[in-house]
Amino acid sequence: MPSIDFTDVGEPEEWTPAPSGVYILELLEAEDVEGGIKSGPNKGKDITKLKFEIVDCEGDLEKYNGRTIYSNTTYGEKALPIVKQMLRAFGVEIEEGKPMEWDWDELIGAKLQARLRSVPPRKDKNDPSREYPAKNEISRFIVPDDDDEE
Repeated sequence: MPSIDFTDVGEPEEWTPAPSGVYILELLEAEDVEGGIKSGPNKGKDITKLKFEIVDCEGDLEKYNGRTIYSNTTYGEKALPIVKQMLRAFGVEIEEGKPMEWDWDELIGAKLQARLRSVPPRKDKNDPSREYPAKNEISRFIVPDDDDEE
């Protein structure tokens, strides 16, 4: 058992999400889950659970380095443009008119830019007694050299 003197140890800082903005994210983990969607119109469809980390922040934002961002990727018709945008943000070349396969494991450690939004605490729609804490969500992946980017 460790022996620690807590005399000069203060209280932990209150956790707050990173401010909304553009960040560099590194992919840490990717887990394919067959039939991973549990409810809704896509119930039973496959999903990939992605774990990113905020990296390379400087100045006032440096304290957000190491923050974890989770994102689930599905492969339905509405989600495919987002998957395509994410792959392009990683630098993967997309060849139109040809089926494409990729291995998420090959992207582990790769970095991309993404716009994050700060989401305040919110009530569960199905159980109002349950509240989810504040968090960050990816709102858009940023593809370098895209003309429509800010």
